[in-house]
Amino acid sequence: MNVEVSNRFAIEKAVAAARLAPSVHNTQPWSFRIHDAGVDLLADFSRQLAVLDPTGRQLQVSCGAALDHLRLALRAAGLDSVVTLFPEDDSAVLARVLVAAGSAPTQEELDLGEAISARHSQREPFADRAVDHAVLAQLRAVAESRGAWLALLENRDDQITLAVLLSHADKSESADSDYRAELQHWLRTDPAFDGIAAAGLPEVRGADRHTEVPVRDFAAGDASAAGAAAAEPATPPPDERPALLILGTDADTAEEWVAAGEALSRLLLTATTLDLRASMLGQVIDFPGTRQQLRLQLRLIGEPQMVIRIGYGPPAPASPRRPVADLIVE
Repeated sequence: MNVEVSNRFAIEKAVAAARLAPSVHNTQPWSFRIHDAGVDLLADFSRQLAVLDPTGRQLQVSCGAALDHLRLALRAAGLDSVVTLFPEDDSAVLARVLVAAGSAPTQEELDLGEAISARHSQREPFADRAVDHAVLAQLRAVAESRGAWLALLENRDDQITLAVLLSHADKSESADSDYRAELQHWLRTDPAFDGIAAAGLPEVRGADRHTEVPVRDFAAGDASAAGAAAAEPATPPPDERPALLILGTDADTAEEWVAAGEALSRLLLTATTLDLRASMLGQVIDFPGTRQQLRLQLRLIGEPQMVIRIGYGPPAPASPRRPVADLIVE
């Protein structure tokens, strides 16, 4: 299959969409190489979080989300793709995407494609409005269609167990000086193309929010950012009522990490089309010990890859993104 000139423009637009995928600490650990048959997705291990993600699991989950964004953008342009993960002829390639002309996109594919630019992580408090069970069942079906599973924590005891594990993990991370230094390295107080923008952090932080689970304090370890983010809100924060979900896979291999990222992407984009917001609660799965506790205490069959809150809330500001030109390598 040869990529025609007209298709190259569509591929470059798909790369622009892929860079909007969620990634741990907005590290955007990827680059792309366009070739005659399509495009390669390369993992950028120079952007790996050595303290938070020593195995590269979260990096590859992030790349899996970018892969799904890429393929969905190609479908929105009427192009089909065939993916080979970790091709043997090039160890630098995480996924080789072969591109060919396809059928016209469905309305669902177009809606999901539009959701790419609308989706943002929810850092502000969620609204006091529960998500209907039928909607959660729809999201579960979406995750399963992408090779993952989704556990809905509707049982009160399970919710308390998660909250306790999250609290322990959050305190352990916050007490780790190496963790705080790494977090501060990716905290951006000036305009930048990546990292966590301090200006986008919520006014109501961690302990001041009316939520039953600990929310990661991205301003931890940086007094100037913490002070800017801790201003007294104009109105009291609402009681938050997002759904608590755990996204997982059957195994814990590199291929499953990528699959988890693809499922996460499709789940978040589907939620966006339903006017839902989402945020990640990564503390409890950042390290193998707490991940194992989560799996055992919640009786999960498989490997948890992401804890997610999904609910209703105000529109969120866009996180910064690297220019497309910086992501395409020869």
